[in-house]
Amino acid sequence: MDLSYGSHPTNESFTPRKFESHPPERWNSVGHDNWSGSDRRQRPSSLLQDLINNPQFSESRQPLTVKGLDTNVEDFFVNLDRLSPNHINQYHGYWGQIANAAIGSTDEIWLNSAGQGYPSVCIPRHLVNELYSRHQINRGDYSMFAGAYMLVVGFLETSWAGKLYIEVKDLVNVAVCFPAKH
Repeated sequence: MDLSYGSHPTNESFTPRKFESHPPERWNSVGHDNWSGSDRRQRPSSLLQDLINNPQFSESRQPLTVKGLDTNVEDFFVNLDRLSPNHINQYHGYWGQIANAAIGSTDEIWLNSAGQGYPSVCIPRHLVNELYSRHQINRGDYSMFAGAYMLVVGFLETSWAGKLYIEVKDLVNVAVCFPAKH
């Protein structure tokens, strides 16, 4: 997965993985109906679509390289509904539905996945305008994120109060997919 594929240029390198010609579990990637056996890059937004629309994809043992980490789809992507204490301080692609959004005390946006015990995603103040711009949302209309799905690549952390959260360092680590009405 190339986190910066299709976004602004970065200095980070990407080494594509060779896909197996006959994977143990088949999955259809958005825009791809078969396995070519060739290297390919995918945008995080395309992978999020695969996670949402194809339950078998999240269980795939398909090899995946993210920022030099060799892993597989099943081990890397974690649905927010299936978190465990083992995920704390671990680097993964966390994904799920946004229940609501809120503005924090320092003008950061919090994308909340559900109630107590579920993680929130913090978009720091210096990234907020870019987030609104990317998704063509009027500044301050953070309620538009409710009901959307998100994929955030990063570390799951615990606050001093025990709240699970993922702080976004760069928006290339975030994909948001809105319902059709957006």
